Amino acid sequence: MSQMTGSTDPGDVAAVAALVAALPMAGASLMVETDASGRATDATVVSVNEWFVRLVSQPQEYLIGLPVSRVWPDLDPIWMGEVAAVVRTGEPRVFEHATEDGLLRCTAFRPAHSADLVCITIEDATDSRLLRDALRMVGSLDSGPEPGTFFRLLAEYLGKSLSLDAVCIDRLSDDGLTAHSVALWVDGELQPDTTYPLAGTPCAEASARGFACFPTGIRERFPTDALLREMGAESYAGVGLRGYDGRPVGIIACLLRTPLARLALIESVLRIAAVRAVAELDHLASTAAIRSSEEHYRLLADNVLDVIWTLRTDGRFGYVSPSVEKLRGYTPEEVMAQSIEEALTPDSLAVAQAAMAGALETMQAGESPRVFRGELEQPCKDGSTVWTEAAVAGLFAPDGEFAGFVGISRDITERRRAETERRAMERELMEAHRSESVGRLAGGVAHDINNQLAAVMCLTELVMEDVPSEHASQEMLQQVMSECKRAAGTVRQLLAYASKAMIMPRRMDLNEAINRLIPALTRTLGDGMELVWRPEANLGLVKLDGSQVEYVLTQLCSNARDACRGTGRITLRTANTILAAPETRGGTRLSAGGYAVVTVQDSGPGMTPDQIAVAFEPFATSKRLGEGQGLGLPAVRGIAHQNGGAVEISNVSGGGLRVSVAFPRHDEPVQDFGGL
Repeated sequence: MSQMTGSTDPGDVAAVAALVAALPMAGASLMVETDASGRATDATVVSVNEWFVRLVSQPQEYLIGLPVSRVWPDLDPIWMGEVAAVVRTGEPRVFEHATEDGLLRCTAFRPAHSADLVCITIEDATDSRLLRDALRMVGSLDSGPEPGTFFRLLAEYLGKSLSLDAVCIDRLSDDGLTAHSVALWVDGELQPDTTYPLAGTPCAEASARGFACFPTGIRERFPTDALLREMGAESYAGVGLRGYDGRPVGIIACLLRTPLARLALIESVLRIAAVRAVAELDHLASTAAIRSSEEHYRLLADNVLDVIWTLRTDGRFGYVSPSVEKLRGYTPEEVMAQSIEEALTPDSLAVAQAAMAGALETMQAGESPRVFRGELEQPCKDGSTVWTEAAVAGLFAPDGEFAGFVGISRDITERRRAETERRAMERELMEAHRSESVGRLAGGVAHDINNQLAAVMCLTELVMEDVPSEHASQEMLQQVMSECKRAAGTVRQLLAYASKAMIMPRRMDLNEAINRLIPALTRTLGDGMELVWRPEANLGLVKLDGSQVEYVLTQLCSNARDACRGTGRITLRTANTILAAPETRGGTRLSAGGYAVVTVQDSGPGMTPDQIAVAFEPFATSKRLGEGQGLGLPAVRGIAHQNGGAVEISNVSGGGLRVSVAFPRHDEPVQDFGGL
């Protein structure tokens, strides 16, 4: 059974009614009914003010004495619980009551000296709640991974929460004359961004004044604004965005097709959004600048011929420019999957690791690491290697922490090849000068000795004619003549080495010349040697002195026999070869063109690299004492040089030595000028 909580003096009722009437908001006094357990069951309206009458749209006479449950049939039970708590404790209570139109904030309190009466004040809290929600939502909107995400979310939130027809968020150009939309929300849908001149638009007013509001007639006021015409807009509100330096940077604008109401709320929400929007525009500009800078440097890195790379502290590549594919054949992705051990040859890896270890020690000592410059060999995808010149420096994070190394690698393979060829040519030039000096000396000595030998031999022949054949001196004179002939042979070798021998070259077929020499060569080699002759068909013609051909073959075959110790095989072959460009063969620079090559190959033990290096030195020999003078190969080389050719010595895989002599081909007919 319901009951009153106690008796109430009529004077108290009148005093409370006067209090309610003076409230600046909707207010009423209630007589609360509770059950036996003290729970409020209902409340009777004792007094109301004009604000309350307007709120419920009922006359005052109708409301007085009416139960609250009839005033608000859908009253939340929690509401009655709050009123009962005030009656029971005497402490005021504040609570909210949601309606179809918005949100009501209620304050219930008990007037002094009254146990049964409760005063209720009611105010519309819809706008206050929107402001709180705006503070929370604007602060919590995610910037997202993509530029402009925040602005699209903000435009959608403003449009829906404020029941707007369109929201436009713009950033201004540096000169402040053009607006570029970063988010355009119209009729519940995001639209493509647009760019428009600011002059003649309400946004120009908002940017200049900080805030602009046009509750009605917006199209008539700004007749040149195309967006206003297309939308059929009636009202506008916009807030200008200013950067931290005070410069206009953007605008947030909202449009409606109806007259603008709740102006204060819209302005407050827009100003709340403006604070975050300024920070996001600054972030957007910074991000765009950073991205532009990154794209600029990435464009440089991606198109530079040198390879730009970074190496992390774990020994893996963090970045490799696309030019690495042209250098090594690997794609950047393949290289980034490699370790430094896979990116360098073992010798170069040791050099690089020593340099990096030194850099780390320098940093640990508190000093800045020096830039490393060095030449490194790197493996290629096709199995070859390439030489690069690398410049490497330390890589540091923004906080100063060491992050690895950054380097630039340049292909120097051709440069190294050119340097190698230059050094080889320098050696050849020095060798040529030395050989020329030695040859000049040898040629002069040979001519002097030859003249002296001629005199000795003539005198010996005269004496032999005067001395009877049975005389004992005849044997000694013959011995003198034999030694003179041997000395003459040595002189001829010296002259051949010095390329000073008198020759009569003619065009000939080497195969025919060698065919005629095969029987004599076979006899010279002896029974223990097998001579294999393999001529090439259509061998090119050469221009040589026949005696020089005989000397070269005899000398090379004799050397081969001695290397085999009299037992083995000698293979004699000819071949054509063409040099497309000048080339060094056996330390001699040959011109481009066709050559006929004679090769003598034996089955002996071959020669050591040191022996090959001095094989053309006069009097240098690998034979035992008394077996040779060391002039055979130098003389062969001299003959080759005298005729524009070269001699090359190499060991044969599996054993044996190969000596090849190349002579220029003279296939074209040679005109005889009668000795002129």
